[in-house]
Amino acid sequence: DIAGTPFAIFRATDIWDRLASHPDTRAHIVDSGFRSAVEKLRRLDGQAAAREVMDDPRLLQAVMAMSGEGRLKLKEEELARAEVGGRMRRRDPVQFSHMERAHSHASCDEAREAGNEHFKRGEYADAAACYERALRLAGKAGGGVA
Repeated sequence: DIAGTPFAIFRATDIWDRLASHPDTRAHIVDSGFRSAVEKLRRLDGQAAAREVMDDPRLLQAVMAMSGEGRLKLKEEELARAEVGGRMRRRDPVQFSHMERAHSHASCDEAREAGNEHFKRGEYADAAACYERALRLAGKAGGGVA
């Protein structure tokens, strides 16, 4: 059982709100691999939960953030090493930082044009985030052309 351990917090009903509100874990919540790792962690007990946390640096960061034990700053190299080693599922191409930048575009046309510029420069994740933003804005505007 994980009651009384740092992993117990992951069974809280508001865990996603807590992760989204913490500056260290906010960037991970849009990644499908992180979301599935947290969901898996919620079902595990004791040793199995500890193994999962040790394999995925994002989970270790989340445990520290949620338990108030301090802050763990992750380096890109650490995440890449965990991905390449197969310990952590590869991150989605479009991450929170890309979505955050795309969110600055207020209109469908502006987001689409920004996406085109990113695409031309080979910045495909930013382009995809801008195109997604354009589609959402078009949907809100009643189906404008994206």
